[in-house]
Amino acid sequence: MNFKDYYTVLGIDPQADVKAVKAAYKKLAVKYHPDVSKHDDAEAKFKEIGEAYAILSNAKKRAEYDEVRQHHLNRSQRHYAGHAGASGQDWGQQESDPQSDQEFADFFNSIFGARHSGFDPNQQHHGRQPQHAKGQDVEMEFPMFLEETLTDTLKPVSFTLQQRDARGHIVEHPKSLKVNIPAGVSNGERIRLKGQGESGQTKADNGDLYLKIRYAPHPLFDVDGRNLTIVVPVAPGKRY
Repeated sequence: MNFKDYYTVLGIDPQADVKAVKAAYKKLAVKYHPDVSKHDDAEAKFKEIGEAYAILSNAKKRAEYDEVRQHHLNRSQRHYAGHAGASGQDWGQQESDPQSDQEFADFFNSIFGARHSGFDPNQQHHGRQPQHAKGQDVEMEFPMFLEETLTDTLKPVSFTLQQRDARGHIVEHPKSLKVNIPAGVSNGERIRLKGQGESGQTKADNGDLYLKIRYAPHPLFDVDGRNLTIVVPVAPGKRY
């Protein structure tokens, strides 16, 4: 997975506060929402800005991401300085850094792609393997607008599963589903899709897919549990 600069995705400065992050996300979420946007890549863009908001609006996740980002920038600067010195010119376009990309992939999976069974695709196993181990469960955050929770909603879900081929190599398989999200689903609620996780060994059951609902920021309301709050500007001295 190539490194993503989430500040660039939202079009904000790395020093931007949470209010600026939220404002930028609201603007882009409305622009690229797949149900209303006419952009060809609206769905992918909406997913990407959702990822960016989930990271940059959370102080702990943002601090972890900033470390990965800074390390990526430092490595890139050293890499291009070396090329510039050797060729006598500056490379204007950045190239992919495999090590930085892997570090970002590890960070990304720790946030968005938690595997609950503890499976490590880079780990070498020795000895006899269990023949009927259930597949891994997969969890991902699923952004929704508040209005979409008022009725049952059929939503597309795209994700990638990992499994071993006949040679024992890890291969990735993209998967897409149409999921019925029930009306009244709460922020933070988890929806289980049985058997939609990673494949089990031999004849064992597949793992499950869990969708963790995350409300996208609303341009007017803030959500507090089951309550909605709105900030209303009031002019002093005027009767309402």
